[in-house]
Amino acid sequence: VLSSGVYFVPVLSSGVLFDPVFSSGVLFELVMSSGVLFDPVLSSGVLFDPVLSSGVLFDPVMSSGVLFDPLLSSGVLFEPVMSSGVLFEPVM
Repeated sequence: VLSSGVYFVPVLSSGVLFDPVFSSGVLFELVMSSGVLFDPVLSSGVLFDPVLSSGVLFDPVMSSGVLFDPLLSSGVLFEPVMSSGVLFEPVM
């Protein structure tokens, strides 16, 4: 869905589910195969750098835009950058 926000639901082979909704804020609903559930809502500037037990590293930076640079243990790299638009560069 590309209008005022961006909605994408890629499911990785490692069992990681990305379900972010970009509008006024950013909604993450990451369901890990290890049973870890994340549901943070980013509206102001928030920095996350959690390392999950499944070996997934998340380093998103939220201010006016959103920067994702998670390097998954399965070798999948996402580098989407959001300001007024959204750039997705997934390397499978």
